[in-house]
Amino acid sequence: MKKIMIVTAAATFALSAAAAPLQFNKRLFKAAAEPGLILNEDFEGYQSSTDWLPQGWSIECKGDTHAEGDILGNWHVQPRTSFQLPAPSSGMHYACCFYQSSSTAKSDEWLYTPEISLNQGESLSFYLWIDPGTMFNVPGDAELDDVNNFDVKATFQVWVLPEGDEPVMLEDVADRYKGITLREMYANASNDLLKQTYSLKDYAGKKVKIGFRYVGSDGNVFFLDDVRVSLPDATARYELPWSTLYAGFSLYDENWDYLPQDCAVFPAYTDLTLTADYAPGHNYSWEYQVPGHNSQFSSAEGDELTMTMLPDFSNEATAANSLYSLPALTASGNNLITASYMHPAKIMMAGGNPARHVMDQTTGNDFYINYGLLPFPVNHDGVDIYVEEPMAFGEPGVPIFGYSDRVNEWWFNHFFEGEPEEGDAMRMIGFMNMYFATEQPLVIDKIWVMAKGQYDSNIRLKAQIRALNEDFEDNGDVLAEAFCTAENVMWAQGGVQQFLTLVFPFDEPISVSTQDCPYYIVEISGFENGGVTWLAPEQSYMPDHSGLCRGWVSLEASRGGVTGTTMVPIANFKNEYNENMYNSFAINLGASFPYLRAADETAEAPELSDDCTRVEVPLLSWYPGEQLTVDVPDGFEAAVEGRWNQARLVLTALKDGPAGNFTAKVKCPGIELAVPFSSKGVTVAINDILNDGSARTVTGIFTTDGRDTGITDIARLPEGIYIVRYADGTAAKISR
Repeated sequence: MKKIMIVTAAATFALSAAAAPLQFNKRLFKAAAEPGLILNEDFEGYQSSTDWLPQGWSIECKGDTHAEGDILGNWHVQPRTSFQLPAPSSGMHYACCFYQSSSTAKSDEWLYTPEISLNQGESLSFYLWIDPGTMFNVPGDAELDDVNNFDVKATFQVWVLPEGDEPVMLEDVADRYKGITLREMYANASNDLLKQTYSLKDYAGKKVKIGFRYVGSDGNVFFLDDVRVSLPDATARYELPWSTLYAGFSLYDENWDYLPQDCAVFPAYTDLTLTADYAPGHNYSWEYQVPGHNSQFSSAEGDELTMTMLPDFSNEATAANSLYSLPALTASGNNLITASYMHPAKIMMAGGNPARHVMDQTTGNDFYINYGLLPFPVNHDGVDIYVEEPMAFGEPGVPIFGYSDRVNEWWFNHFFEGEPEEGDAMRMIGFMNMYFATEQPLVIDKIWVMAKGQYDSNIRLKAQIRALNEDFEDNGDVLAEAFCTAENVMWAQGGVQQFLTLVFPFDEPISVSTQDCPYYIVEISGFENGGVTWLAPEQSYMPDHSGLCRGWVSLEASRGGVTGTTMVPIANFKNEYNENMYNSFAINLGASFPYLRAADETAEAPELSDDCTRVEVPLLSWYPGEQLTVDVPDGFEAAVEGRWNQARLVLTALKDGPAGNFTAKVKCPGIELAVPFSSKGVTVAINDILNDGSARTVTGIFTTDGRDTGITDIARLPEGIYIVRYADGTAAKISR
């Protein structure tokens, strides 16, 4: 028995030319004054000069004179000039101070804020990037487990300069890294500017300046952004349900097409409940679009918001993609700066699956491109592969979550740490994502996986959907299985390794809901069947927004004569920025959340009789009518026509049909709808039904799929349903 454990860490796009513009962010985030905000500088007023500083800010050089042309060795404002540099915490610009061109020059560079008057309870916050590994004189022969008691060579300090008093240093950042191992110090490095916060309560009632100091020699650059002095910010944040899926990649072509804006997809006609992350002393309010009414907005108070996810039937475009803005949450409180928040996905969708309406420029035909569903927002999180260092010079890296001829050896060394016993062995089985089932069924007809690698015509990989029980145990309950062969691979040139889209089509659609299991996994395996020489699955780049690790690998382990399967979360490994990988693999579900229901669930059951041999029952259906089947008792015929809110169930009583109460069962993948109806029994002559009591001339009779029968005499028709065209230009649907 294998067990999956929950591993946690401690907007605008138009899908059709006919769709209404979705200007959500402007509507939901209204500009408002921020009482308690004293200083707020993001350096976005930059005017393309290294001499430019925000109004009231100043610099001072107290160290060695800079070499001629060394214009970056003092504090200045600039944009990000290279992807090798960290990005600003917001906007396009930040303040920074580089090392001097001479490694022996002593820097003592100061950046001062304007003078500000403090009241009470304010704090200083800013975003900072430092490289702790360059702040100390670490000998070349130092070991990672050595304790850092080395001399500081360059550091960043934060000072308060009260009017009329001596300056006070709030912190020397180098002190954070003393007394810990070099391994710990390097692990604390970050690729991003990180928020720093300091209390200023000891200076209430005083006028002060804040000073940022670069002091030392032969160090690295420091980056500073978003400097604020204010009351503390309120905490505004919420999570989407763990079952949330997002628009992923399409199969339109081999170039990894995805939508330009993330979109969270929820089942239609279900309640979506969002809860603000709790913080004491906070008040919460929400602003949101009303599902079912794209142009209506509403608001609510409290830490919880519940909405019913209704499709928008305003027009065909909104019915195909019922898009709404995710709610905006506002948090406030006494002595707090009001804060607003919207989930990074920005957009949500009620039912169905994301699709883009496009026009073929060659043929003039329009069609929809459907997108898979991922457990992460691909625009916000990005994708990348994880590869360990090569095991020998000249070899490629080892894709430990995928396959190469070195993968099993790498896992063997990793588990047994160079102390194997006879009979010990490790074998990579596959990689997988874990999903949370929803109450409404998710219908899946294929799976596709984004990866980098090399393959040949012998490739035969397997995708398997397996149920997990309430304890996250995998008992081998297979819900569906599919295979990817060479004809199912799409590829694009990507250098040494190709960009691959591995497609696994199911023989027939399958549905998954909480009626089947509370959780399920999708596993990709079969690498050792041949046909794959190197394969690294793409995975989300940013950590999961909810702190979940959904990506796992399964391994077969042998020790002491016992062989079993072990499941390893990829969060056990750190990425290039020393962050545990709370990530998911780019396994797309070719899936939708269909809906099928009566348009009026309170309407009385229709009745058939001699006077009414044909009735229509309005439906709401994600699927078009031709994809639905209807089971009715003998003596009746039924079919569904139309789609969305134009769908209708057409019931027809045949000659000498029975009397009584009956049920028409309308079926689509994952859903069955029972529609009750009754009949008094039909005895009317068939010719009266067909001719509707008139003597109109028939000019053509067609089957329901548009084929001309070549017959104009209704009496000669075999049994079935037909479309009759009359000489007066009218047409009627008849049953024979």
